Amino acid sequence: MLSAYEAVRFKKAQPKLTGGSWTSLEKLQVLLPEGADVGKAQKSVERSYAMAKGAIVTRYLVEAPPNICTPTHLANAAAKIAEGASDVMTLEVLEKEDCEKLKMGCYLAVAACSEEPLKFIHLTYKPKGPVKRKVALIGKGLTFDSGGYNLKVGGMIELMKFDMGGAGAVFGAAQIIADLKPEGVEIHFISASCENMIDGRGMLPGDVLTASNGKTVEVLNTDAEGRLTLADALVYAERSVGQKPS
Repeated sequence: MLSAYEAVRFKKAQPKLTGGSWTSLEKLQVLLPEGADVGKAQKSVERSYAMAKGAIVTRYLVEAPPNICTPTHLANAAAKIAEGASDVMTLEVLEKEDCEKLKMGCYLAVAACSEEPLKFIHLTYKPKGPVKRKVALIGKGLTFDSGGYNLKVGGMIELMKFDMGGAGAVFGAAQIIADLKPEGVEIHFISASCENMIDGRGMLPGDVLTASNGKTVEVLNTDAEGRLTLADALVYAERSVGQKPS
């Protein structure tokens, strides 16, 4: 399934794929030795399918250009995952006003210049049985990173659509968990998604920001935006999920 994946949706001439724009794979046959446990083999296939599906979700998000994969696009992807497993998955998306109430000064400073609205995305998986453990996965969700006033002038700015790869990986993991439905563990998938752009509202080198836990942060380089968004996301996870960073 993974090897048959084709990234063709942004090409002018797209081949007709039976699996939508994901894969041309139509049928899978598994040959087993005589006397093999068919049920066990079936479970292995289902697990492999779920893992491949999650990897494809990550690829699908990361390959998209920044005019397509915006913070809203990431939130919509999370919503699709939640809708597909509504018995165990729920979604909460915090908007700018919500983040202001939580005093997420670091995250808000990074997002200040963008015309694209920020989206603080929180997917939650709750197993049907008792919860023995809680885990939080946090992924960097910068859908484009210009570097801010410390503009990326040394090259590679055209690759900065990949700065949301952490969020893509986290949501790919969420898709896998939604399909496998592990017992005994509650899992939170979090991303403080936004763009790091430039205009008069933006943070400046030398600014002092205040994170949601009251810690102050001096900005020596506006291209260090990832750790600023992750700082408020980590505080949120500790307070809302009850998990300390490890």
